[in-house]
Amino acid sequence: INRVPAHKRHIFPHGLFMQVNYFDIAVLVILLAFGIRGGARGFVAEMAGLVGLIVGLTVARSGASRFAETLSQYISPGAAPLVAFVLLVAAGMLAVGLVARVLQRVLEIAFAGWLDHLLGVGAGLLKACLLCAVLAYLAVMLVPQFPVVAQAQTIPPLLDFVRWAVGSLNVSIPMPV
Repeated sequence: INRVPAHKRHIFPHGLFMQVNYFDIAVLVILLAFGIRGGARGFVAEMAGLVGLIVGLTVARSGASRFAETLSQYISPGAAPLVAFVLLVAAGMLAVGLVARVLQRVLEIAFAGWLDHLLGVGAGLLKACLLCAVLAYLAVMLVPQFPVVAQAQTIPPLLDFVRWAVGSLNVSIPMPV
């Protein structure tokens, strides 16, 4: 794996057409797919999915046990906690989704729908970068000797992103050398 620090790397280290492998192509496909999806859905919808999941998990974590007690009167007491948790997560996601839909309509009425979709591309690309960074980290930690991992051009910048994110969050995870 290319261990050259980010500030010493050239934009095109192997000339204009660098050697890409299957991992690099997969990263490009993920970026393209998430960017297109983000543009089609818009920023509000892209963020609503993430915020909805966080809200749903928070609501479920705090209220699942009480809701399970009520549910156990109607379904199996053994299944009630899981069903309560899933229903509360879904309810939180649905509530945020409805608010996001109203906000999207307001943006469309205000002729700012184009901005929502443009920012959606950025949000989609950010999600893709996060996913690709996790995949790069896992690949380097689990199978660094595989040629597709060792020769991938996209892994070093993705690992730089992981190092930055981990440092920003003040989290300690093992990093490859």
